[in-house]
Amino acid sequence: MRSTESPASLKIELPRAEVSLTARKFLAEIKPVCIECKIAGSLRRQMPYVRDIEIVAVPILPLNLFGDVDLNAPRQIDCLIHRWHRQGRVRIERSGPRYKQLSITLPNQVRFAIDLFLTDADRWPVMLAIRTGPAEYARAFVTPRARGGLLRNGCSISDGRLWCEGRRVELRDEMEFFDYVQGGYLEPEER
Repeated sequence: MRSTESPASLKIELPRAEVSLTARKFLAEIKPVCIECKIAGSLRRQMPYVRDIEIVAVPILPLNLFGDVDLNAPRQIDCLIHRWHRQGRVRIERSGPRYKQLSITLPNQVRFAIDLFLTDADRWPVMLAIRTGPAEYARAFVTPRARGGLLRNGCSISDGRLWCEGRRVELRDEMEFFDYVQGGYLEPEER
């Protein structure tokens, strides 16, 4: 275990092997309430040490009797997390509609953060690429080439979506985002 001081708190870095199993179990438990979900961040990039577990997910939205999205009903993922909180399995540190920070106790008794980024299918490709990082790469994704970034001139990232020449670009997955931005996919561990 290594630790580094940050202005807000003490950050603990753990070997990837100590965190990977917990991340995969958490992912498996939320999969039934998600359309898509994937580990992101330093775990996805196969870094030797990690500071948190980052997951990007597209939660299933609740439907009313007519099959329309019911914005007044809680999402299944929110219910699941609140149940885990009541059971003492997780501590909810932050809980918004798009971002949840949870903390869990790992088998080695260390409290560790899970950052859960919730998005929709339209934002999924961009969000997964940006949240996989690293930070320098994420910044390059949103910076035009004319200013030293990877993004085509005339394009921008706004509200988690890719826009070019004033039109939204429809993307199916992260690979398509990479193709559009830099002309080819780059595996997470190569970023």
